[in-house]
Amino acid sequence: MTTVQAGRARQPQQRRARERFEKVLEAAGGLLLERGFDGFTIAELATRLGHTRASIYKFFPTPQALFNELNARQLDLLEDDITAAAQALGRSAWAEQLRLMARSAADFHNKHPLARLLILGATPGEDNYRSRESTIQRLGQTLRRILEDQQLGLPAEPVDHAMLTVEIGTCCLRTSFFLHGRITDDYARAAGQAMVAYLEQHLQSRNLPH
Repeated sequence: MTTVQAGRARQPQQRRARERFEKVLEAAGGLLLERGFDGFTIAELATRLGHTRASIYKFFPTPQALFNELNARQLDLLEDDITAAAQALGRSAWAEQLRLMARSAADFHNKHPLARLLILGATPGEDNYRSRESTIQRLGQTLRRILEDQQLGLPAEPVDHAMLTVEIGTCCLRTSFFLHGRITDDYARAAGQAMVAYLEQHLQSRNLPH
């Protein structure tokens, strides 16, 4: 088995298999919250479900494959949540939309403890890292569209300032999770302020309203 195969879930095709797949993921999420990455084992997961370990390995050849699948799903939910929040503001000033994106991300993480652990915690594995950075890149593209709707341009080269803006906000949330186990209001505001302050440096010459 290659490293790539070991880190990827085997997606089921039949309905009954998909139902079992989802039940395994749900139970895995609960166990991960209880035990953390170091305490998570397929053996305990199988015991809780009343399944054999082989039946879980059929879909998830390693614990990493489970983590990768859970992480990817939480990232998709986060992206949907932030994108919807940004769209709800329509053509509001770009700085206001940035602050709302930060607030929405903070609220999402506070409502979803598994997302906090997987997205803001030290999730092991290259696939998880790439999934997280890919989501940050897509959120940067959402930010770029917000600016374009207001006739504002932001080049992607030689530095992707839109992606870096989202990365800065994420770092603020990650710090709050490390220090407090959740996203405090102060850190949510700091995330929005940091994003606006960074992006403002590259838009100053355009005399933009905030």
